Amino acid sequence: MSHQGRLPNLIVGGALKGGSTTLYHYLKQHPQIFMAERKELRYFAYDVNDPWCLENGSAFPIKTLDEYKAAFAPVTDEVAFGEASPNYLASQFAPQKIHETIPEVKLLFSLRDPVKSAYSSYMMDVRANREQRPVEEAFGFDERRVERYCYFNYLKNWYDVFKPEQIKVILFEDLIKRVEPTVHSIYSFVGVDTDFVPDLSQVDQNKGGVPKSALSAMMYRTIRTVRSSGVVKILRPFMPNSARKAYRNARDSNLTKAPELPQEIAQRLRDFYRDDILQLEKLTGLNCAHWLEN
Repeated sequence: MSHQGRLPNLIVGGALKGGSTTLYHYLKQHPQIFMAERKELRYFAYDVNDPWCLENGSAFPIKTLDEYKAAFAPVTDEVAFGEASPNYLASQFAPQKIHETIPEVKLLFSLRDPVKSAYSSYMMDVRANREQRPVEEAFGFDERRVERYCYFNYLKNWYDVFKPEQIKVILFEDLIKRVEPTVHSIYSFVGVDTDFVPDLSQVDQNKGGVPKSALSAMMYRTIRTVRSSGVVKILRPFMPNSARKAYRNARDSNLTKAPELPQEIAQRLRDFYRDDILQLEKLTGLNCAHWLEN
C-alpha cells in the first residue's frame, strides 16, 4: 500500500542535549515503528512569515507539507510512524501548527536536568568553535543560553492545545539509568509491542567532551562538518558495523572529558531554575527533585 501523503502519528521533541538522539534510535529499532530517516525535519518549527526563519532557512531542511509527507512515503504496515525534531519543544509555531495538521498525534518529549543541559550545550559550542567566552561570562542571567532551559512555559504551550493523554514526558536520566522500564513505558505509550528489547549497543549517542588540542579541535570540526553534510547518513545503511565503529572512534578519540561546571555557577543556575522546575512537576506529574540537589 502506498502511504504517499500520510502524516505521522508520533512527534518527538525535547531539550537540546536532552537525549532525543538516543530516544530516536530506540524508537527506530522497533519493527512496528517507522521513524523518518532524517532526524530533525523541523517542518512545524518553520514559518514563512517569520523573519528569523527566512533569514536562517538552511536550518529548516523541510519547508513544505508535500516535502514533509514524502518523508513518510516508505511507511508500510508500521503501527507508529514519526519523526524527531528537538526544537519543536521551544518553538512558538509548532504546537498550534501540529494541532491544526495532525490533532490526534502523540507527543513524546525528553527533558534533562537544565543545569547539565545548559552546560552540555555550552561545551558543544566550544567544540564547534561557536563559543569563545569563559563559562562565567556565558552563563550570565541575561543570556539566552540560560533561559532556553526553562521547560515549564514551553510544555505549557503544548498542554494548552493537546489533551494530556496525548503527551508523554520522560527524563534523560531515566533513559540512561533505567533503560528497560523507560523504553517499555515509551513503547506502551506509542501503542506497539512492549516485549521488544532494543539493542542498546547500536545506539549512537553523541559523546561530549572537549578537544585534546588545537589539532584535535580542527579534526573534530572536520568530522562534524562531514557528518552534517549528510554524507554519513546516506552511507550509513551500507556501512558494516566495523565501519560505523571506526567512524565513531575517529570522532570520539579527539575528545577528552570536559571540566566540571564550577560549583558556584551550578548552584546559581539551580536557584534560577527552581521555580520553573516546581511548576514543571505540577504540570507533568514528574518527580524532578534530583535536579534541585547539588
